[in-house]
Amino acid sequence: MRDFYLKLPIPLDFRIYFFNVTNPLQVQEGQKPILQEVGPYCYDAYKEKIVIAEDKANDTLTYNPYDTYFFNQTRSGDLSQDDYVTILNPLVVGIINAVAIQKPQFLSAVNKALPIVFKEDYSIYLTTRVRDILFDGVRIDCNVKDFSATALCSQFKGQPVMKEIEKNVFYFSLFGSRNGTVPQQITVYRGIKNGESLGEVVSIDNHTDLQIWPKGSCNKYRGTDGWIFPPFLKDNIDIVAPDLCRNFQAKFVETLRFHNIKVRKYFADLGEANPEDQCFCPAPDKCLPEGVVDLTKCLQVPLMCTLPHFLRVDEKLLQQVEGLHPDTEKHIILIYFESITGTPVVGQRRIQFNLELKTIKKINIMQTVPEALHPILWLEEGVQLEGFLLDKIITASTLLKVVSVGRYITLIGFIEIFAYGCYQAYKDWKLSKVGPAESPSKSVRSSGGQHRKINTQEILKAINFANRKDEATT
Repeated sequence: MRDFYLKLPIPLDFRIYFFNVTNPLQVQEGQKPILQEVGPYCYDAYKEKIVIAEDKANDTLTYNPYDTYFFNQTRSGDLSQDDYVTILNPLVVGIINAVAIQKPQFLSAVNKALPIVFKEDYSIYLTTRVRDILFDGVRIDCNVKDFSATALCSQFKGQPVMKEIEKNVFYFSLFGSRNGTVPQQITVYRGIKNGESLGEVVSIDNHTDLQIWPKGSCNKYRGTDGWIFPPFLKDNIDIVAPDLCRNFQAKFVETLRFHNIKVRKYFADLGEANPEDQCFCPAPDKCLPEGVVDLTKCLQVPLMCTLPHFLRVDEKLLQQVEGLHPDTEKHIILIYFESITGTPVVGQRRIQFNLELKTIKKINIMQTVPEALHPILWLEEGVQLEGFLLDKIITASTLLKVVSVGRYITLIGFIEIFAYGCYQAYKDWKLSKVGPAESPSKSVRSSGGQHRKINTQEILKAINFANRKDEATT
C-alpha cells in the first residue's frame, strides 16, 4: 500500500465535459443561456509523490504531489483536442467580476482596456480549441501602449492560469499550471504509532490551517488527503481537498458486492445545509445558495464550484439556464471502500466550475446580460481498480477473512478444551470429598466360596506394606 500511495502504477481517468453555449449572441441580449454538454475529453493522469521526507518522531510523511496529463484518444472516441467549443470566457468575465467585487471604482478603466487587450476575441464568450482552453493556452498579446491596458496586463504576471512565454505575451489555460509542476507540500500522518490517524493531513505548505474562511472551524484540516484511509471505516469520513481549500465529508450509503468482494459505498457533496458547513459562507451574514462554494480567495479567481449539472444545488439556479440534467449516480462524488482494509477500489471526484453572470452597467458587454450562475465545464477524476491491483485487494480481503474465521475456530476449540478441563476438575473435586467409609469397594470370593467386601484403602495399605518390605529386604 505504501508503494501504491507514493506512486500509482496505473493512471487516473481524467475527463472533461464542456458546456458549449448554442446561443451566445442572444445571451448578450438578455436571453437564458442554452447549454449543450460536450465530452468527455479523456486524459491519463499519472499521480505520484516526490521529495519524500519522513519524521519518525512525529510519525509524519511530507511530500509534493506531481501530476502529468496525456490525452487518450481511444477513450475519447470521435472527440479531438482540436475540436472547437464556445464557453463563457473565464478570463474576461473573471476579470470583470473580480474588479466589480474588489475595486468597482476601476470598472470604467477596465471597460476601456479589455477590447484593446483581447481585440477580436473580446466577448463574454470564447470560441477556441479544447487543447488551448485546457493545457496549451490561449494567446494574449499585451504589447500595447494604452495606459489602462498596460495596467490590466500587469495583473497577469504571477497568476497560476497565466504563463508568460515572452515579454508581454501570455498564454491562458485552465489546467496548464497543474501539468508537470509541484504545486504544494503536504504533510500527513503515517499511521504507524496510531493506525486511526493514517493519512490525516497535518499541514499544507507548512501551515497547519487555512486563513480563508470567516470562522476557524472550516480553516482546520479535518480528514485524510483522499489517497489513503485508515481501516475500520466509520459512517462519516472526512477528506481534505487542497485544490478547493476546504474539507468535505463522505457519508455511508450502503453495503454491496463489487467483483465478488464486499464494499461500502459512500457519497459526498458540497452542500452547506449542515451546521458544520456554515463556516464556508463567504461572510458570516452572506451564504451562497446551497451546494455552491466560492473559490475566489482560494484560487484568486472569482470561480464558483458545484456538483455537475447543479446536482443538490438550490433549484432556482437550474431555472437560470437550459440544458442541465442532474443525475445522482453520474454526478455525485463517489467512493467504494473494501470493507475490511478500508482500501478505495472505486473513486470518482466530480466538480463543476461556474462564473457569476450579472448586469454591470459600466461594462459595455455586460449591460444587458441575464442573471445566472453560468456553468463552464465539469471534470471527473477517478479510478476503478482492476487486474493485478484488484487481485491484491481480493487476496488481502480473503486472507483477512481466513484469519477471522480461524480466530473463531480457535476460540471455539479453546472453549471446548476449557469446558472439558472444568469438567475433569469438578470430578476430581467431587472424588476428594468422598470419605474412607464411603469409598468404593470391590467384592471378591473368599477361599470358602463366600463373597466378602474389601475396601480399596485396605488394598492400598497392603501394597504400601509390600513395597516397604521389599525396600527393607533390599
